[in-house]
Amino acid sequence: MRGGIELDATDWKILRELQHDGRITNVELAGRAGLSPPPCLRRVKALERAGIIARYRALREDHAISGEAGFLLKCVAKDLTLLQDFIIHDLTSAPNVENVKTTPILRVAKYDPGVPIP
Repeated sequence: MRGGIELDATDWKILRELQHDGRITNVELAGRAGLSPPPCLRRVKALERAGIIARYRALREDHAISGEAGFLLKCVAKDLTLLQDFIIHDLTSAPNVENVKTTPILRVAKYDPGVPIP
């Protein structure tokens, strides 16, 4: 129990779906949770009011790391040209950036953000 409400199986379904895709429409979310849209929206709003759903956000990563490099910045771009433009014009000219090394990702072996939901 958190935020004064008891979570049931439907709440967990809603949380699991929103964690997977925070931009899902209420109609689609309701269908996946086994509800009609109005009660689904009421549940989502209750989860938000209780603080169980604290925010919706885009994923962006920047890690302070040990070793040769000081930071690891994960960048996503539409194409290689846009990525190069960002690196050359924005990143390398930023204050305190001494040098930049890039490592393009060839494929994603595993991607599982969020927390485990039963």
